[in-house]
Amino acid sequence: MARVGKKIALCLSGVLVFGVSEFFALSITVAGTWTLVINQSALQGPPGSDLISIHESGLNQIMVTVDMDAWWHSYRVDVRKVDSNWHSNLRLYIRRTGNGTGLFVPSGGLNYLEITGSNTLFFTGIGDRSNIPLRERIEGVSVDIPVATYTTTIIFTLTRTN
Repeated sequence: MARVGKKIALCLSGVLVFGVSEFFALSITVAGTWTLVINQSALQGPPGSDLISIHESGLNQIMVTVDMDAWWHSYRVDVRKVDSNWHSNLRLYIRRTGNGTGLFVPSGGLNYLEITGSNTLFFTGIGDRSNIPLRERIEGVSVDIPVATYTTTIIFTLTRTN
């Protein structure tokens, strides 16, 4: 196939930081990126076969820290993506792979959630939480997708809920 030896690079970034509040100091810090290069090593078989369609980042590829204004305040973290250059056949997912550190354990987000262009509830919690590890997954990779660099940015939004 003509695509053997060419690379498709999928670049994901979760480096945006959003703090949402009117009167209180809240912040969410997101650190990490994932760059996936698809080449002949991702073929399902010999030259001419399709590509492996599902790829996952490392377990702790993205780390999230939530800083609340008080230890008893609860929050929600929503997630969405903003595409720079993204093929419509590619689907992006995210999940928590751990709890991070802090007094209260977050709730939800342990199963893969598809990230779309709309805010979707990812997980909830109470008080500060540091270094919550996240993992990303891409589905839909195929030789039918033109060779290019596809990029999107994951946006996390923190909202105080009490």
